Order: sequence, then C-alpha cells, then structure tokens
Amino acid sequence: VVIWTFGEMLDSPSVAAFTADRAPAHVRGRYQSALGVTYGLAFTVGPLAGTALYQVAPAGVWYACGLLGVLGAALALAAERRPTPRI
Repeated sequence: VVIWTFGEMLDSPSVAAFTADRAPAHVRGRYQSALGVTYGLAFTVGPLAGTALYQVAPAGVWYACGLLGVLGAALALAAERRPTPRI
C-alpha cells in the first residue's frame, strides 16, 4: 500500500498537467474529461475484473498488472515523442 500511495502522490499532479500540455487549446476540457472518465472506469472495472481473474487464476492478476503497466509505460513514452505544442 505504501508503494502505490507514493506512486499516486507522484503521478496525480503530473498526469493532469501532461494531459493539458498535449491537448490543443480548443479541446483541452475534453481531454481533461476523458482523463476523468478513464480514472472512473479504472476504479469501476479494475476491481471487478481483478477479482474475477483472481477466482480463475490467482497468479494471473500479477501477470495482468505487469502487462498493463508495460502497456501504459509504452503509451506514455510514445506520447512523449510528440512535440509539445507551441504557445
């Protein structure tokens, strides 16, 4: 719990700024809304899918977490390669 709490403390402030920096000015609100919906879906679907997977294959939860973590990191790195918008 301590590890993911520190992860959330480091991630939460920067993810909204990262999203705002990548969004064109005229749709910045839509990007922020999509970010909020994504978090809401994760908090809703994650526990349901995790417990269902745990019933079938307990070790599969850790494989799924690892796979989703690598996928998220790859997507974040791919987004970093795009040039930042000019103001």
